[in-house]
This record gives sequence, structure tokens and C-alpha cells, in this order.
Amino acid sequence: MVGTAIVKNAPADGYTLLHGSTSSLAANPSLYKQMTYDPDDFTTVAVDGTIANFMLVAKDAPYKTVKEFVAYAKRARNRCSRATATPPRACPRAVLGDERRCPRRGRPNKDAVPAIQDLIGGRVHVTFPDQVIGESYVRSGQVRALAVTSPQRSPQYPIQRRSPRAIRLE
Repeated sequence: MVGTAIVKNAPADGYTLLHGSTSSLAANPSLYKQMTYDPDDFTTVAVDGTIANFMLVAKDAPYKTVKEFVAYAKRARNRCSRATATPPRACPRAVLGDERRCPRRGRPNKDAVPAIQDLIGGRVHVTFPDQVIGESYVRSGQVRALAVTSPQRSPQYPIQRRSPRAIRLE
């Protein structure tokens, strides 16, 4: 937020750019009562990349694929829950195809890390953090990634069927 305010107050000389993010332009207004800038003060001139999300479940969850998770969620009805982070994120349609397939019960969190901790602690069944935040939890085996939300298979997380400890993304 400090850097964003500095850019906002810099002279409009064409030499100062803000490399904005979801945090500085979308999450901060919902987290802070008083801010030193308004996200509407900025104009997007380019998008330099995107980060896909993981669909994470507990490491010992009975479902090993998205299809199995959807079937479980349908059977569990109101007992199946998801952790959300601020700003609230819907279940990515890129994974489930239809918002109605997502667990309706949500546990709100201020950040993705507490959402993942709720998953590890067994308080929720699924969460959708971005890959940057979720990677260390997946690689350490604390959670299992069932899918990524990118249009193509992630080169960093290909399906691995040989080892039971391998990340299995489908």
C-alpha cells in the first residue's frame, strides 16, 4: 500500500508506472478502513501475466480427482465446505465447470494462508489459493492439488501417476 500511494502521488510525467496486483488494487480496499489512494485513481495500460489457482484438498481426502470431489460434494450436500480468502473468490469455473458444483458453505479468511490452514486442520474440504501461495504446501505434502485453473495443463505440475506421494492433477 505504501508503494502504491507513492506512485499515486508521483508527478504524471509518463515515467512512473505501478506494477499493480490483486492485493494493492482489489484486496486492500476491503481490508483497510482508511487508505491513502483509491484504486480508481489508476488506469490499466497492460497486463503482464496471470497466476492460476490450485484446487487444494486435504492430503488424506478420499477423493483423488475433481470428478470424485464433485461426487463427494453432491453426496455431502451442506456438510461440504470451502475456505475463501479476501477478496472473496468464487470456486473457479475453470475447474468445476459450473458454480453450482462448488460447496456452498464457506469459511471466510483474510488471506490464502489461513484458508490453507483451515484445510489442513480439517475445518474445510477445499480451497482455491493461487499457485504462488499454495506451492510450498503442495510440494511439502501437507495438502493435495487436484487441479489448476489455467487453460492449459501447468508445466510445473504435470500429472504423475507412478508415485503415491506425487502430485496428481486432473
